[in-house]
Amino acid sequence: MPQITHDRIGEYVKTALKVVADHGGEIRSGEVIQEVGIRLNLDEYELARYEKSGQERWVTVLHFQSMGAVKAGWLTKNGGVWRITQEGESALNLSSIEIFNEIREKYRAWKQTQQPASPPDDPRGPQWDEFAKWGRMFFEWEFFDEKERNYKLEIADNLKEGAGNHLPAHQRGHGRSSRAWPMERGSAPGLRPGSGAAWLPDS
Repeated sequence: MPQITHDRIGEYVKTALKVVADHGGEIRSGEVIQEVGIRLNLDEYELARYEKSGQERWVTVLHFQSMGAVKAGWLTKNGGVWRITQEGESALNLSSIEIFNEIREKYRAWKQTQQPASPPDDPRGPQWDEFAKWGRMFFEWEFFDEKERNYKLEIADNLKEGAGNHLPAHQRGHGRSSRAWPMERGSAPGLRPGSGAAWLPDS
């Protein structure tokens, strides 16, 4: 099965650092992605889009791995702008695999300094620690708010569309009965099981 190697991931991060450096040390994240995509010779597997997010595979990998570059002290991110540090400029002298190994180790070291493990008598147990770890990683992703908002808006649109199918034609699109649309709640297109959607305000 095709996969993106560690060396290739290191190349993603190194190319991103180079792009930021070439633009005077700071550049908006969207421009970083656009230019990195031009500089890399991406194959079909890397360009394939994830079904859920619609994002190209290599972009998702780069965004995720760039968190390691931040923990390594090579990048800062603020307001959608990436800035390279002096340490990041020095990192450009490393090979791609060295960059991958470094950001992995720095991220692991940072992770160990975070919230301590649950005490033995905590009823949530070690499963909670794993859940909290992934929750922190998603929350730190710079596009988390945007993706979560867009997903919820999509759910709202799908639920409203489903509700309208149960109303007389002259009422559709003009506010809807609070008793009509719940029948469609579990079958609205794009609604993830267990999403917890319970109501929609009239529009």
